[in-house]
Amino acid sequence: MDLKPAQVLGSFKNAVLHTILVFLLSMVITAGICILILNWPIATSLVLGAILGGTSGAIVIPLVKKLNISDRTETVLTLEAALIDVLVIVVATAILFTITDVSTGFGSAAKLLVSAFLISTVIDLLGGIFWLRILSKLAGQPFSYMTTLATLVILYAVTELTVGGGGGAVAALVFGLVIGNKDSVVKLLRISAGKLNFEERIRDFNSEISFFVRTFFFVYLGLVFSTIVLTFTYVLLAGLIFCGLIVVRWSAIHLESRSMRLDKTDRLAHILMMPRGLSAAVLASVPLTTHAVPYEIGVMILGITVLVILMTTVLASIGAYYMETINRRNPDAKGI
Repeated sequence: MDLKPAQVLGSFKNAVLHTILVFLLSMVITAGICILILNWPIATSLVLGAILGGTSGAIVIPLVKKLNISDRTETVLTLEAALIDVLVIVVATAILFTITDVSTGFGSAAKLLVSAFLISTVIDLLGGIFWLRILSKLAGQPFSYMTTLATLVILYAVTELTVGGGGGAVAALVFGLVIGNKDSVVKLLRISAGKLNFEERIRDFNSEISFFVRTFFFVYLGLVFSTIVLTFTYVLLAGLIFCGLIVVRWSAIHLESRSMRLDKTDRLAHILMMPRGLSAAVLASVPLTTHAVPYEIGVMILGITVLVILMTTVLASIGAYYMETINRRNPDAKGI
């Protein structure tokens, strides 16, 4: 809701290329570690690679809003966190399908991925414009913030039922972009929406709901963690994958630094803002519950995933504090 259309359009190409590059490199290096050290099958290794391939919007987006970084970097990291959920869900699910059903392959996954982006965008662009018209008729009415959330939930459900594959993440992104930039959308599309009623209570309520989701994530993570018997092998593998993911972020930014015009602070933000999140935690249990992999491997996937989530989240938290500390002398710093 805090993104501007001009920022999104100006950074969209870089964000998409960055997201795909980081996801593929993360997937490959994670799978490589599993193949070399654990001697897992390629498909099983790629499943864990896909699960750990994306960042968490619930953690990244609130943090980057407070960092003293350029608007371009903030937009790219925000878009990455929103878009990569679709990649993680679609690719991980597609690989699991190939393990359990050889008749289902990556062709179906590619179609699902394209439809998840395109159809989700169309549905929720129209839904956002429709809701702007409704808000114009709700001037002075109470609980507009609650009905706005209810509308988003409905659109999320419709999108998931229509395209599946994580399309709801794109739905939330597009709907928030439309609602948060009502004046620009109305002017761009030359539509008549009457007197637009967009009270600050809607924005405040959205912040509270976001806080609840982030809290729920850590509660859920604690519940999953309590079911795992940690071993030295889990910690060692999680540590190796964690280091590999850091190398991936550094390598990607090294390749993109010139085209994205990143300064030292922006490069540091790109490297540190890599926490894995709720999608990874939920997907990690799927190989075990669907019996797509042997029980021992399924338990190991779950344990490694939880540990990597914890490690990357701690890194992002410490990194945000470090960046805030070194920027305190800058009077233009956003602060945390």
